Amino acid sequence: IGRRFEQAKGADVASGTNIAIGSDGNFVDITGATQIDTIAATNWQAGSIIVLQFDSNPNIRHNTAGTGAVILLAGSVPFATAAGSRLVLIYDGVSWVELARTVA
Repeated sequence: IGRRFEQAKGADVASGTNIAIGSDGNFVDITGATQIDTIAATNWQAGSIIVLQFDSNPNIRHNTAGTGAVILLAGSVPFATAAGSRLVLIYDGVSWVELARTVA
């Protein structure tokens, strides 16, 4: 597993029940409005941070099982995004945990 401290804009990612962030950067635009339940953790190591910026309004689900690592959100409730909202997550080796958010 390579170290990830990209601090670069990665390729856009379409929203879906399980999304996968590429290895080209840790700041990505999320396109589409499909609900997001999990984020694939393949090739991510504990301590990795990602920033998701939303181009539409997908709901982000809290602690919902799926094919990727669960997302643990502040307040244990879903995040209803809007275009321009951002969500900062850290991977703890098991789950993606919310560090911060901005709501547009």
